[in-house]
Amino acid sequence: KKKKKKKGGEQNKGNTNALKMNVMKDAECREILDELDEQVVFIDSYTSEAFTQCVLELKRAKVIAYDCEGVRLSRTGKITLLQIAIPKKIFLIDVMTIGGKEVFTDGGLKDIIESEEILKLAYDVRMDSDALFHQHDVVLKNVLDLQLLDIAIRRAAGGIVEHLPSLSKTVSRRLTNAEILVCEDLKKRVKNMYTSVEDGDLWARRPLIDDARRYAALDAWVLMKLDQAMRPNGTTAPHLFPGFDEKWNERVLNASRKRIDEYKDKEIPIEQGGKRTAEMTQAPPF
Repeated sequence: KKKKKKKGGEQNKGNTNALKMNVMKDAECREILDELDEQVVFIDSYTSEAFTQCVLELKRAKVIAYDCEGVRLSRTGKITLLQIAIPKKIFLIDVMTIGGKEVFTDGGLKDIIESEEILKLAYDVRMDSDALFHQHDVVLKNVLDLQLLDIAIRRAAGGIVEHLPSLSKTVSRRLTNAEILVCEDLKKRVKNMYTSVEDGDLWARRPLIDDARRYAALDAWVLMKLDQAMRPNGTTAPHLFPGFDEKWNERVLNASRKRIDEYKDKEIPIEQGGKRTAEMTQAPPF
């Protein structure tokens, strides 16, 4: 008799368990996971010493990595968690528990996010910018969108790039094998959690489970790693990336500035998980 094929969900679960096992067996992967855990500072009170220290360190930084999570994140889908990284530290700020006014206005994060002196690393900043502005009256400024930088590096070398690359695609091009494996592992585990949580409200559940917390930290950590890979010593050097010069750098920064406004200025909101249009998936000309 022919063996029955496993159902998709069972097959995916088996693949995820196998991947997790490989990650836990690999010394480099374990080192990355330990590094993530050591760097995370979880903040759920804006009157805490941890939050005060967070704001002080971010104000001193020249470059920070920014991301956020939420429930169907958009201008109508609430931000529940902020992830902000600097070298060797990742702040996870529980906006849902603390409150938006306390985090951004009273706590001082609005000034940091709107500062022209601090460069913010992001990956496809459009949805985050829309949510920040319409929910909390915060305007992202001085952004380097690493999705656009990856496109520019490939175009400068003569490549034709028509579609926006996912974060996982850029990670697979730019980071080490161990870093890629850890990213794939956590992504699959969190994806499985999404399918098991009603209404996709994983990021509104408290307390955050360990894998969700680690995944959130990973998002900001990955942005720092991508920046190091594509801009070693703070610049994208032509000898490392053929054809990429200062003119290309200016194109990326200009395109990043336009992206900040792309979704937030629309009359009809773009919603996460909604129908994907060509505008959402095509790489912009720049």
